[in-house]
Amino acid sequence: MRLRTIICVLAMAACTGSTGPAGPEGAQGSAGPQGDQGSQGDQGSQGDQGSQGSQGSAGSNGSDGQLRIYGDGTAGAVTIAADTDWSATPPADDNYQFTTFTVNAGVTLTVLPGTVIRCTGSCANKGTILVVPGANGGFECMQPAVGLYAVVEAGPNAFGYTAGLGEVTTSGVQAVGGIGYGTSETFAESIVNVGVNGGGGGAGNGGAGGGTLTILGEVAVTNGAGATISARGQDADDTTGCAQVDGTESGGGGGGGGGYVILASMTAVTQAGSIDVSGGAGGPSGTYFAPGGGGGGGLVHLYAPTVTHTGSETLTAGANGTGTGTLATSPRSAGASGGAGTSFGGSGGSLDTTNTIVAGGTGLDGFSFTSELDPTALFY
Repeated sequence: MRLRTIICVLAMAACTGSTGPAGPEGAQGSAGPQGDQGSQGDQGSQGDQGSQGSQGSAGSNGSDGQLRIYGDGTAGAVTIAADTDWSATPPADDNYQFTTFTVNAGVTLTVLPGTVIRCTGSCANKGTILVVPGANGGFECMQPAVGLYAVVEAGPNAFGYTAGLGEVTTSGVQAVGGIGYGTSETFAESIVNVGVNGGGGGAGNGGAGGGTLTILGEVAVTNGAGATISARGQDADDTTGCAQVDGTESGGGGGGGGGYVILASMTAVTQAGSIDVSGGAGGPSGTYFAPGGGGGGGLVHLYAPTVTHTGSETLTAGANGTGTGTLATSPRSAGASGGAGTSFGGSGGSLDTTNTIVAGGTGLDGFSFTSELDPTALFY
């Protein structure tokens, strides 16, 4: 047996048999540790620039920015069919930007001073539009044997002019009435964008000045036949305030100046009705005051390429206050002046050295203008 084994071993050393079939693959071993990061490669060359795209076509032109003066129409189409007071209850959100706007015949609309009504279409008044006064009237009281107290200056007109008080003197000394300065016709024609105040308030115990109203319609503005717009100055009223209370007296105030009404359209304005911008009447003389002056007349201006004018405007100054004879109390006051509209207010009554009342000067009538042009660029 040992001999056979030796022979077999020697035989295996002398020759090798054929390889047997591969055994099954063993399970994968666990991953080895990550190798170090290689160095960054060189940056590649820049590619060629792409060709520029073609320019797009131009957009259409936007609407003319100046047309904003006619509003955006967000308040819609409005018809005033019953008496309405916008001074107490204004339109929702205080929005006066309408597509169309109409005041029906037989109906009264009351508006605040400084109101601007804007229409992308047409604005038409067939009834009555009343403008609340703007500038306040003055206030003064006289205490016997003492003099003036509680004095409040009157509100100015659109140009900043304020009516003057009368001088206060003792018996037998001259006293000059107040003066209500206005402006020239040329200056009055130049005013376009007005504020709240039109006419100035009357001095002393005076009336309030007329307010302002502007109506702007892109298509048309009409004040129809039988329709009325009123922005007149108020009469002086010496029955209010300190009149005959605790030994004091008021009186001799000036009337308020007439207000301003402007109608403008880029197409057409028709004024077939009436517009009142007259001044208010001055107050009468009293125990301690000479009579006041009347308010000056106001302003009406119509702007459009086509203006049809068959209506009427009341532009007259208010009457001076009444009172004659003598006023010998001491101290006492000359009369206060009326407020200026565009024109001068009437001066107050004076007192001479004999204590005689001398009538004041008469105020001047206002102005009416027509400008046949497209006003769009003038307003804001």
